[in-house]
Amino acid sequence: LSTNWSLLPSSNIVFSGMGSSRSVVLVPAAGRSGTSRVTLTVSDGVYSASTVFTLTVNPVPQLSLLTNVAAGQLGLSWPLYAAAMAVWSATNLSPPVIWLPAADATLTTNGGNIIATLPATNSNRFFRLSSQTE
Repeated sequence: LSTNWSLLPSSNIVFSGMGSSRSVVLVPAAGRSGTSRVTLTVSDGVYSASTVFTLTVNPVPQLSLLTNVAAGQLGLSWPLYAAAMAVWSATNLSPPVIWLPAADATLTTNGGNIIATLPATNSNRFFRLSSQTE
């Protein structure tokens, strides 16, 4: 049972397994963020047990360009909740695009954000935030 059906519709609560080995997968609705109190109840027909927890779905993190960085530097920022993500860069967007980790980025945190500082160059460079390994 979800208290926020637009975030977690009942069709997106999927149970699997057999006997005493069961699992549940919660799949938030695409493009949605927010919180929902979720109640899971199990029963063997005689006894039952329940647990209640809060599911938090964060918005898709966006990479932001910072303007208050030192001369000769480029600053990028993204939310701390997306700490598992990394900055990737490419020098052109013509197929096949080759994305590589931005190994020259220095990472720091500032409040609720991660800051990547990179040296500015005279060549084109494109950036994306991704949790994938290429």
